[in-house]
Amino acid sequence: MIFNNFEIWGADTLKEIRGGVCPQKVPNEVCDKLSSWAPSHARRNIGMEIRFVPGDGEVKLTLSTKIEGETNRLILYYGAMQTGTTFIVTNEPKTFKVSLPEKLGALERIRDEHGLAFSPKVVRLLMEAAPVIIHSIEGDIRPPEKDEVPELNGIFYGSSITQGSYGIIPNLLWNRRTADKLGVDCRNFGFAGCCLVEKAMADYFASLDDWDFMVLELGINLVGKIELDEFRERVRYTLNTIHDKHPDKYMFCIDIFHYGSDNGSYHETVDAFRQVVIDEAARIASPYIKIFGGETILTGDLGMSADMVHPSIEGIIEMADNLSRLMRPYIEKYKRFKN
Repeated sequence: MIFNNFEIWGADTLKEIRGGVCPQKVPNEVCDKLSSWAPSHARRNIGMEIRFVPGDGEVKLTLSTKIEGETNRLILYYGAMQTGTTFIVTNEPKTFKVSLPEKLGALERIRDEHGLAFSPKVVRLLMEAAPVIIHSIEGDIRPPEKDEVPELNGIFYGSSITQGSYGIIPNLLWNRRTADKLGVDCRNFGFAGCCLVEKAMADYFASLDDWDFMVLELGINLVGKIELDEFRERVRYTLNTIHDKHPDKYMFCIDIFHYGSDNGSYHETVDAFRQVVIDEAARIASPYIKIFGGETILTGDLGMSADMVHPSIEGIIEMADNLSRLMRPYIEKYKRFKN
């Protein structure tokens, strides 16, 4: 979304509040149809970025958080290159300053030599979850142009594992790392504890045209909560609805990642839910629907955090390595830049 000469990556809707705007990834009419905590998660900022290309001068950003007591840590990137700068945004408006990198020439050389998708001229502020109010961005700026950002962008839909729980900071999420390795862009539709594979989200995704591929992590939030037949209906509706509208776009379907219950008697129940995802994806019989087993991406206990549900940082690295390897043959048919 372009707003006032800068881009809010991953935003669908802006809400005016306290003299600024607060971005959210899903419009209110969709949020209101979702269950459990999903409406709240759909209005949070994880996976979003503020992006712009500055001129020669300094740019001033005045930001605050929407909810009292919440903070958001924004990580500064120049294109694909991380800096050591973070902006801690609180409920009180604060002004931060950004300008072009001092070593822009060296960063541009690295981009050219390695075929990086992002230009280092593009200022990227990667957000955590807490909703941020953008009060103003002052200075000589413009939105990134097409050749300054990745050619392709993907939607990642799933549970807290997709949203980024235990990822510590937003540039360490498995989906963002996967996108970085593939030289593509990432839109994060993770719903912690409430990825319920609902019709409203399937209809919403089907209505969008501004994506090139989708990664769907399905099942873990519904294991033991609904009957297998109902889960099958939800998965079937989701895959059919999106594929019918976008038959020539890749949908990478992932069943349940390895987690602690796989080590006990619950394993059979988990496997039954895994099989539903496999069966329903295979039933469509499209060359654009690919099935990846979750246990081939996160392979064992050493990739788990102490709760035995969410991947650790080591697990996140493994997931990104494995998934990017599996996706690369399909993504490279369409992308301009290659790693």
